Amino acid sequence: MSNYRLVLFSFWGIIGSLFSFSQSDSSLSAEHIFKQIQLRYANNWYCNLTFKQETFRYRYDSIVNREEWEVAYSAPSKLHIRYKDFNSGRGWIIANDSIYTFNKKQLIGRRDRIHEAMILGHDLYCIPPQTGLTRTKQLGINTSFIETALINGKRVIQIGDPNVFCFWLFADNLLFYGYRKRTDTGSIRELYFENYRTIHGWPVATELLYYENGRLYQLERYSEIRLPSYLHPNLFSPMHFNDIRW
Repeated sequence: MSNYRLVLFSFWGIIGSLFSFSQSDSSLSAEHIFKQIQLRYANNWYCNLTFKQETFRYRYDSIVNREEWEVAYSAPSKLHIRYKDFNSGRGWIIANDSIYTFNKKQLIGRRDRIHEAMILGHDLYCIPPQTGLTRTKQLGINTSFIETALINGKRVIQIGDPNVFCFWLFADNLLFYGYRKRTDTGSIRELYFENYRTIHGWPVATELLYYENGRLYQLERYSEIRLPSYLHPNLFSPMHFNDIRW
């Protein structure tokens, strides 16, 4: 698997003033790490995000499709995507751990959906540590598996069993780097948050890369990024899909 590299290393000195422990220290727990996230970012994190998304889909290393989306996120676990623009009538809403799919301005389906990237990459920085721990376990991550590692040359804290489902936080600042998950069919899927930029003083990943069995199958690039202080709840209500703009 070409994109996943795991090398264990000593944790001494990486986190510095945030916290320090070794792999055998009982304080190396997901709850402790989530508390450190809260201490570092609770009063300095955005909980609403809007942007334009350029989406590239790949097959055998070649681009086979490109789309532009309008995207809005609000913590915790609310997402609204419009394919192309607001007039296309296509898109979906995630709310209450359900995904609502729309086409031709009509609701065409609903199914259960707990969104891994949204919870791990965004929600964790806006919700209480215990809630974060519960949500992580709901994803199927065994939070008792914790070690430090090098992933693609980056020093990370790895939470979860890498043979089943794990995710990574950068060791120096606890920002989300990505996850690795084995699907029900045995495929290995990986996601990476790349190219963090500082937007109005806050770190925002502006590229997301998706791999399956080591091959890139989707790339997302974000632009026109805004961090509004408020997004109306109707934006994430399926009843208002055709009415809402941001």
